[in-house]
Amino acid sequence: MSRRYRFDLFSHLAECDANYARLCKLMMDLGSGELREISVLVNSVGEAIRFAISEDCRYTTTVTIFQRMPAGIRDLMLVVRAYHDMQCAEVVSFQGQRQFAARYEYPNTKMRTPDEKVQINRFLGELLTLCLRRGRTDKDQSSNDKLSLAN
Repeated sequence: MSRRYRFDLFSHLAECDANYARLCKLMMDLGSGELREISVLVNSVGEAIRFAISEDCRYTTTVTIFQRMPAGIRDLMLVVRAYHDMQCAEVVSFQGQRQFAARYEYPNTKMRTPDEKVQINRFLGELLTLCLRRGRTDKDQSSNDKLSLAN
């Protein structure tokens, strides 16, 4: 008998809180509206990952993350909403798909995994960590300074 997936709200919120801290560090004072767009290059041959603020409100900021992929692979596109009052960031759109439930029965018509929402937000965390640890922004392309995430 298989165990039914249970959504762990506390670990999900911890991931969203960590993603907010990572995004703020990467975007420099996310809530101020001063920095509108950055590009991060994580290797010398790949396309840059672009972060653009698409909506900036008093309590939320929406950031679109885009990376052009090689031929035959769909471009990466995430839309992330940062909630400044809660200091958390969550993926609201992944590859054009929106409204992810906390848990899905499996199998389902869209073939989503039971923990799809958790996996997408974990992927955001891994992407932001990669950008902070190994990435270079447009501003520091000429220097050897890396962005780094203080743990």
